[in-house]
Amino acid sequence: MDEAVKKALNENKIVRGFTINSGFVDIGDKKTYLDEYKKFVKKLGKI
Repeated sequence: MDEAVKKALNENKIVRGFTINSGFVDIGDKKTYLDEYKKFVKKLGKI
């Protein structure tokens, strides 16, 4: 992901982001990813 952001910045494109104040979670496996995705959708709505 960092390469995509760096490339966009080098091309003077707008890069946006936001924080979620739930702390850091390593989503390196499918189960953890799914659990965190469900929390995200519940909190912010489906995107």
